[in-house]
Amino acid sequence: MSKHPATFGTVRLLVSVLGSEPTESQFDERLLAEEVISFISDAHKEHIESYSSSLSSSNISAFKLLHVRSATWISKKETLVAAGVKDGDRVELKLSKNCALLNVAAPPNGVLASELSAYELKSFKVDYTDPCRSLLPLIGRLFHAAAADEFCLRKIVVKDGKVTVSNFLNANFNLREQHVKYNGHLVLFPVRNLYERTLEQVSSPADSVQKAGYLLKSSLKAGDKKKDGKKRWCVLRDTFLYCFADNKSTTKASEVIDLEFANVLRATPAAGGGKAASGTTASSSELRLEAAAFDAVPTRLQPCALELPDSVPGAQADKELNDWARAMRHHSANGDYHRVFGVPLEKLWQRGSAAGTGQQMLSPLVNCVNYLDAHGLDTDKIFSVSGAPSQIELYREQFDAGGEPQLAACADPLVVASLLKLFLRELPDPVLTSALYDKFVDARDDVAALQQLVLQLPVSHQVVLEVMLHFLGRLLEHSASNGMTAEAVFTVFGPIMLARSAEQLEQAIKSNPQVWLLPAVG
Repeated sequence: MSKHPATFGTVRLLVSVLGSEPTESQFDERLLAEEVISFISDAHKEHIESYSSSLSSSNISAFKLLHVRSATWISKKETLVAAGVKDGDRVELKLSKNCALLNVAAPPNGVLASELSAYELKSFKVDYTDPCRSLLPLIGRLFHAAAADEFCLRKIVVKDGKVTVSNFLNANFNLREQHVKYNGHLVLFPVRNLYERTLEQVSSPADSVQKAGYLLKSSLKAGDKKKDGKKRWCVLRDTFLYCFADNKSTTKASEVIDLEFANVLRATPAAGGGKAASGTTASSSELRLEAAAFDAVPTRLQPCALELPDSVPGAQADKELNDWARAMRHHSANGDYHRVFGVPLEKLWQRGSAAGTGQQMLSPLVNCVNYLDAHGLDTDKIFSVSGAPSQIELYREQFDAGGEPQLAACADPLVVASLLKLFLRELPDPVLTSALYDKFVDARDDVAALQQLVLQLPVSHQVVLEVMLHFLGRLLEHSASNGMTAEAVFTVFGPIMLARSAEQLEQAIKSNPQVWLLPAVG
């Protein structure tokens, strides 16, 4: 525990710095906020500078201090006691450049209007890099909402006083990620309004529906025992799972589940042979929705299980449930918020820096490489033959849910090799980046130039490149047993690392394929 100069009225505070986990510190309640910021930034200098190389912990003007309980910003010339800070409260150090005004409108009587003047409008300063769920308690207080889960947020476009309602926001992502501009506008949308929508309205336009079909929905009681399942026509749209009694166009939803505040889990066999709703032993061919625990954000979600109807064959049911799981996790609390596959390396790196986990956010890469070093270097055609898709998908789901799969228990190195390829192939921007593609090709015969280009890559890309180059070097040392010659390595990883076709790569750097193994990250 860190202790700062205190003489009278000492308060113990939980301090979070740029999104890190809170730690306890003591302060004199008569200190000015600017003095508190100075103490905090000095104590967390290493974390601040690792968050961004352009940040200086001594530049007090770069930071703002948020009092979490009251959801208010503390003026730099205001004392802690004057700001209403009490013993045990939490404060967060924020970057000033990320903070700007946000305008939130409440519709009259819960009905959306076309004129901005018809709305009750509140404007306040927020951190545009915080998850939207952190805004809900503040918004609830400002508009005297009984509970934060009684409304959701939608983006609106305001022009000449006219309002155009746009898409729903996901509470697990921040405003910047969802393209809300500084001084932008949001509208409170009452969740109860969703129950007034018919199946026809929910399903139109067709391309707005991510998934639809019959599922057996069962409530979970204490001890995970389920009530009899009810067959429901389910439609996944925006962040909501709509459940209808049938698939008639005029039917209204009997239940609407807001996935933002739910964890979507694949069930494991119940201890002692627990029985599912149908009387069968619970298996992985079942999804479970559980309420996610977020501070100060209540949820009415009751735990439930989702299964495919008995009419769907086993193998098809497993694949179909995988599709449902992936589609729902795109919105759920344990989905994209933790997702590591298909996420830009820079975002993973920043997320890890903010949480103090750094390179751990690249866990699929590190875990796969460690496993393959121990079990895969002598496996024949290790990267030329794919592993079992169901196992690959299971490990991917576990990583994307924020877990650490026990790869050491995997009996087939081909599965882990395929998982590594999948992680690299799904990167939105390849390891060597699209922006530098032409420069890498032009410098293919110049080792010094290649090394300089590597230094121009974002730090996260440099780290991944370094890990991969050293691993591929070790892989080539075992080429006699694994069949992965330099040409084979080039054929597999060339398109992945540069996201270009094998034909284009071969044409561009055929004369020097060993270029992949030359640049070293200094």
